[in-house]
Amino acid sequence: MRFLQASDFHLHPEHPERLAALEAVVRRASEESADALLIPGDLFDDPAAAMMLRSRVREILERFPGPVLLIPGNHDRRPGGATAFPTGADYGCRTVLLDEDPYAEHVLGDAPGGEVRVVGVPFRHGGTLGRDLAGFSGDPLRTVLLAHGTLQDDWLAGIEDEERAYYPIRRADLEGRFAYAALGHLHAGATIPRRTPDRAWGYAGSPIAITRGESGPRHAVRVDLDPGRGVRDVEAIRLATPYWEAVRDDVSPWETAEDLLARLRAALETRSEPADPCRGLRVHVGGFVDADEAGLKAAIERALDQIRPRHRVVELGFEVATVSDLLERNPWLDDLLRRLRRLADRHGADAEVLRRATGFLTAAVEESGA
Repeated sequence: MRFLQASDFHLHPEHPERLAALEAVVRRASEESADALLIPGDLFDDPAAAMMLRSRVREILERFPGPVLLIPGNHDRRPGGATAFPTGADYGCRTVLLDEDPYAEHVLGDAPGGEVRVVGVPFRHGGTLGRDLAGFSGDPLRTVLLAHGTLQDDWLAGIEDEERAYYPIRRADLEGRFAYAALGHLHAGATIPRRTPDRAWGYAGSPIAITRGESGPRHAVRVDLDPGRGVRDVEAIRLATPYWEAVRDDVSPWETAEDLLARLRAALETRSEPADPCRGLRVHVGGFVDADEAGLKAAIERALDQIRPRHRVVELGFEVATVSDLLERNPWLDDLLRRLRRLADRHGADAEVLRRATGFLTAAVEESGA
């Protein structure tokens, strides 16, 4: 049995590109000959958006010839009872909403020995997967989970505490209980660790960038599962949906405009190969330069013109000031920067180390308003 997993569409009337991403996922599910489409939460950005988009979403989901199994995420199900899936809402004749607390079940397949049990745990504010699945048991090699929350795992060590506490999911909640766990809530790129040869879990990430911080190509997850034997294969499948890459550079005092432009051109070439009509490029240049600001910006724009045809769109953020302005506001900084350069020379620091050190120093001065 084959599944295609995608989540966190955050559909909203003001973002038609997200509806286009849903269409792309449904189309890809059919192309991959998926038996079912799994959507583990946040199909909508909020319940009001769901009400406005219901007929359009229903029409899109009905293009998929198999069942669409979905659960509410934190954006679909708001505190106080507002929901994107009120009783009687129609999201298509083959859409199966798993929206019963603490969990709901649906069986796929009708051939003897070929059934797969899908368990959906709707997002619950203040809940945890461990508590909501307390007492649950089943054949782990025939069971698939849909859940929406943050996995407590080593690779999430740097995640914000607020996100860590958002409907926490422990590895112990998954291991030994499910052949595959389709997870939603994290928007970053697809993450699909395989814990054992026959079991795995995965986040697909959002199929289109929802916030400016989400970068890289977007994916769905394809899962092949043999009932009674577990996961045979699981793979991130790249989607032909818009995405963003970013280039950021900060020029430091005493660095020439030519130094910056050479470094920037090299970074732009790296981010521009191969050409990709789905890719947008955000370029941000900041810092301080001993040159004319307008002239530097014009030179950067000319460099961008060389690579624009290889991207969907190229955006420039330019926050560069002149060194003379910086020193006029902070005359004492001139001597400190010279001392820093002499210290770097004495210790054999390379140019990049000096550039970063002076950049951090000047940024700290500007931030403090000294």
